[in-house]
Formats: sequence, C-alpha cells, structure tokens
Amino acid sequence: MRLLVYIQLFLMAAYTPCAAQNFTPAEVTAAQLAETFYPADSMAEAVVHHAIGTTRLRLRKLDWLLVTTVTTRIKIYRTPGYEYADREIPFFDYEGYGCTISNAATYNLENGAIVKTVLQDADVYVDKVSNYHGIKKIHMPNVKEGSIIEYTYELISPNVSYIPKWFFQKEIPVEYSEYEVSLPRYFTFNRLMTGNIDIEVAEPRQEEDGFTATNVLNYKARHIPVIKQEPMAGDIVNYISAIWFEMAAVDYNLGESVKKFSTDWESMTKRLYADEDFGEQLKERPYKKELKAVIKDDMTTAQKADAIFNFAQAHMAWNRRESYYTSKGVKWAYENKTGNVAEINLMLVSMFNYAGIEAYPVLLSTRDNGVAVHPNFSAYNYVIASAKIDGQEILFDAANKHVRPGQLPLQVLNYKGRLLRPDGRTKEVSLVPQQKSKKNIAVSAAIDAQGVVSGTARHHLNEYYSLLIRQLYKPEQDTLFVGVREKASAGLTIANHLFKDLHVNSSPLAEEYAFVHTGVADVAGDKMYISPMLFFDRAANPFTEEKRLYPVDYIFPHQHKYVISITIPAGYVVESLPQSLRLELPDQIGAFNYGISASGNLLQFAMVLDINMSYIDTSYYNSLKIFLQRWPISKTKG
Repeated sequence: MRLLVYIQLFLMAAYTPCAAQNFTPAEVTAAQLAETFYPADSMAEAVVHHAIGTTRLRLRKLDWLLVTTVTTRIKIYRTPGYEYADREIPFFDYEGYGCTISNAATYNLENGAIVKTVLQDADVYVDKVSNYHGIKKIHMPNVKEGSIIEYTYELISPNVSYIPKWFFQKEIPVEYSEYEVSLPRYFTFNRLMTGNIDIEVAEPRQEEDGFTATNVLNYKARHIPVIKQEPMAGDIVNYISAIWFEMAAVDYNLGESVKKFSTDWESMTKRLYADEDFGEQLKERPYKKELKAVIKDDMTTAQKADAIFNFAQAHMAWNRRESYYTSKGVKWAYENKTGNVAEINLMLVSMFNYAGIEAYPVLLSTRDNGVAVHPNFSAYNYVIASAKIDGQEILFDAANKHVRPGQLPLQVLNYKGRLLRPDGRTKEVSLVPQQKSKKNIAVSAAIDAQGVVSGTARHHLNEYYSLLIRQLYKPEQDTLFVGVREKASAGLTIANHLFKDLHVNSSPLAEEYAFVHTGVADVAGDKMYISPMLFFDRAANPFTEEKRLYPVDYIFPHQHKYVISITIPAGYVVESLPQSLRLELPDQIGAFNYGISASGNLLQFAMVLDINMSYIDTSYYNSLKIFLQRWPISKTKG
C-alpha cells in the first residue's frame, strides 16, 4: 500500500529544514502568455505556476473554525489542458460556513495586449451532496491555448479535528507549491504525509494574535514533476505527495486537562450512532409491510439475508452519491425508491436487524478516495452492511444493481473497512476478495487450406469477470459490443453472439458466439503457421520498466483458462509444436501452465494462468516481469 509517514506535531518539523521565504505571485506577463510549451516538460498540456494554501484555526464567538485559503495559477498550453480550467471544490455547506470564490479570471494575449476575463456568477455552480456537504463547481471563461487562469477560494468549516490534504503533486507539473498551517498552542495534531518528493520545511515560528500563541508550520516544494503513472497501480491518489493533519488532543489549561481526539474509534463510533443522519436512521422501519411478504418462516438465515438483499437492491436506485451520512433520510429514500449509498445500505442494516439477523454498518474509503488508516470522519466516504450469517460476517452493498449477495462493487475493494457497533466497539474488516474470479474459454475451430479459421467459442465467467460484463453490457448495444471485440483483432468476424444468465447476478455468466478469422494463420507455399491461441493471444507485457515504485494492483485474484481444439485441413501434418511449460512465481503468488498436443489432424491446446493475490508488492516486481515475458504462445508449424 501507500507510503505513509505518521508524526506527532508539537513544534517539531521534518524533511529539509529551511528559512521561511515569502513567495509573492507576480502579475501575469505577456511573455508568460506567449509561452507555447513548458521548458521542463515539453509534453505538458498545462502547468501549475503556483499553488499557495494557508489553513488557520480561528475563534468565532465560542466556536473554533477551520479557515483554508487557496490561490492557484495555471498555464494552459494545449486543448487537452482545458480540463484544468474546471474545478470542483468540496465544502461544508451550512449556515455560517461555506466556500467563497474570489479573484478568478482568465488571461489571454490578443494582438499583443493582455485581456482579462473575470469569472461570472453564471459560471459557478453548487451541487448539494448532503445536508451538510456541497461541491462548488467553477468553469473558467474564455479559455484558449495559451491562456493563464487564476482563482482564490476560501473554505470555512467547523471540523477543526481534521485538516484536509494539501497535494504538492498533481496530474500536471507544478512550478511552486506552498502550504502553511497555523495551530493555536492548545491543539496537538498528528501530521501525515505521502509521496517521495523533496519538501522544504521552514523552522516553526510563533505568532501572537491577541488571544493565544500560534505555532506556524510552513512547507514548500519546487519544480514538481507529474506523478509517475505505472500500469496496474490502482488509484494514484494513494501515492501522490501530500500532507494533512489530524487532531490528537486539546489542552486549554496547558497541561491540566487534556482532551484526546485522534486514534479513538470508540468515541467516533458512539458519535456516529448518536447522529441523526447515521445511527438514528438505523431505527427507521418504513419497509415493514413489504419486507414481511419477502421473509418466510421456513427460510434459513442465509436465505433470509439473500431475500432481504435482493429486495433492497431491486427496490432502491442509487443516485450516485457517496457518503456515510444520509441526505434526506431512510424513510424518504424508501418511499421515493432512490437515495445515496448511506440511505440504501443503512436501510439494509436496519432490514437485517428487523429480520433478526445481526448486522452492522461498515465504513470504508473507496479506491478513488485513497486508503483510510486512522479514525477520522473525513477519511471515509462510503458505508456498506455486514451481516452475521452462519457464524460468518458477510458484506453487502445494495446500492449496486449487479452484485450478488456477499459481493462488493469494484470501487470499494480498497484494503480494509471498519465495522461499527452501537456500544463503540469496532474492528477491521478486509475488503480484499479471497475467492478467485475465473474466466474459462473453450473453443472448437477448424482451419481451411487458405488459413481461414472458423468455429465457436464459449466463455464461462464468474465473480468479478461476470460483474464487469453485467455493468458494461447493454443488450440493445450488442452490435457495438461485438464491434469493439472485432476491432481488437484484425480479420475477426463474430456472429450469433449471446449471453446467458445476464440478469441473474448470483449465477456465473455464459457468453457464446460463432466466429471466422482470416488473420491467425500464415500460409507460405506448402507450409502453414498457426497461433494456438487464435485471437485470444495475450496483450503485450505491461511491465517493462527496470524498477517499480508502486505495488501491482490486480484488484482481485483471478484465473484464466483456455481449452482450444483446432482441426487442421486435410493434407497437412504437424511438423513442430511449442514445448509445454510450467512457470511459478515465488511464495505461491501465481503460476502458468501451457501444453499442446497433436493427434491426427486435431490440435489440442490448454493454458491456465493463476494470480493468487490482489496486491503484489514491489519486491516481487522483477519475478512478475520475467514471469510474463516467458509466456510462449508461439505459432505451430504444419
């Protein structure tokens, strides 16, 4: 998983010490606007000229506020960089708090003169996520190749226990990034960091604001390259260079009375169960009449759980909102048959409990939200249900229409979640699939004297391979689906394509079709060369770099199995065959078996690939790279 540095802050600092040097953004110049590429990375579509952030804890009346101000300037070089002119800013959306945009403008060079276009209110949108959370969206105006955009926003939040992440590194190069945090002496925070770029850390300084002494911590980074993308690395957010803070304790009497905040799952859980948008929702029972018709007295616990899950999954439509807090409540969501993930899955927990099945909510962080490692409300963004069935804790997510009971959607397969009980007891729950997802492909084919191969194929898919198809495939778009596969293998034509059990989530999925292929055999005089895997030949080895920075993330363990029979044309005899081969990765991570035989005019080929782990550490990278390089799949000579 990601590199995580966890440090308790009093007045201590780490990384490269330096003296504080204030950075003052200069005015946009004609020379900057005329620049056509970034000298340090000529392929960059855009570059962050500077990103400067400050976070302060301020006292308003009797409440502490977290105030964060961010100023950003971005140079757009090419059309693909236009996406960086749109910004989405999550914020605490409640009376007295919020997000304010200021000094937002686009600069262009027109006829040698600098033209400034100011952001208008019509280009600012607010998306309400829940009762207390929103997203402010800005669309910078008049953006062209060569434009420079800049904006400042201020966030005011009551959540002083968690200072959100400051990302030094981004998807585009960053010339300069600076972040400064001012912490009143009453507060002790834990600092967490990810990434491996050089960070300049100024000597901590103290300031007086007339009420209390404040410790000021300053961090800078310069000439920051784009984060290196690696194939099959999972979500890159886990590795971006970033810093954030979590409150550890408050001591208003400076040593006499310390109130601890961090690393306390019990208090966090009890607060959640007391919250009207979480724990109180578990008491709602708007479904009682309908659910009684679903549950039968002669059902086993497992049968009851499956029936309840199937009912909730069919009744509810997810509105694509991720949160562990409800927005309009379980009752409203049930009656309107739609809701966010909390409304659906807290309802599911409630249904299980109503039916006498022991069940609890499980908090987690989705793959695109990073790995959550500490008890903090802001680190999590999703909730699922856990039910105890025949002594086992089974996880459920009724927000997804395509998963079977006990299967989780791909986006939540992210290390570990946290099961929460009403009395404050919690425990870690693995979100990593243990059961292999299997793709079994059986082919019966014949090849004619011109090298044209025709035959039938049957795919048997289970677990996540069947889920992927169920999520992506639409029967009315079958021609498009088949066309994509045909385009991937020149010379391939598919007919009579169909899926079986497409809408039965609990069953494996079968795919069948007939095919003709003109590009898998080469005829040269009286010789013919055939690829035993036909058009199922594997893709190129994705692992070509000498070194690997991040673990390989396969998401789920899996098996690929191919059994292919090919009848060769009359008059041909097999002259040579590839040798059988068995390869193994260390520590039972994976294995590869390959064998081919000939009997008369029949070729029979079998291959099995097993990858037994979802995550493979970088220490195994060279073994994995060599393992994939040694796959034979050469052509048979006839």
